[in-house]
Amino acid sequence: MNKEEKQHSRDIAFDLARESLDYQLTQADALDNKANSLQIAAPGLVGVDVILLAVLLPLQRSTLVHALQDLLLIPLLLACAATMLYASNSYKIGNYQRVPKPRALKKYLEEPEDYTKEVIFVTTIDAFEMNEDEINTKVSKLTRARLSLNIELMIFTAVLVAQIALFQFVS
Repeated sequence: MNKEEKQHSRDIAFDLARESLDYQLTQADALDNKANSLQIAAPGLVGVDVILLAVLLPLQRSTLVHALQDLLLIPLLLACAATMLYASNSYKIGNYQRVPKPRALKKYLEEPEDYTKEVIFVTTIDAFEMNEDEINTKVSKLTRARLSLNIELMIFTAVLVAQIALFQFVS
């Protein structure tokens, strides 16, 4: 392989490494958006249930039914809290590595281009691996938040069915 072919391969590897690092940062932003959506959806379900309770409660005269309906909210609120907690934990600002850092480039001003590219390439790989750990942690927390939201949705459905059954049974 001649020098020109080697240079071409280095350029391709360098460009692909930079694109991978840029994609990681875009992925981190997308994960934050998902966490934000989960933080909106979780209390939204509780809000719908509270509105339904506000509509159904005046129709009930029994304090026992009122107490049962209030008790049915507890698991829903706990699931909502878990969803919010997991989503919030994943939403933390990550310390993502970017390459190159402008100040670090100063010392390479007088170096040959190939040498500087190689240093940046190795640094990019290191940054990618560090960012990968941050993103994997974020994905894990978001997966738990999504699972909590699914559980909350199942509890919401069960609470809704129980409220309708209580309304039908007592009426």
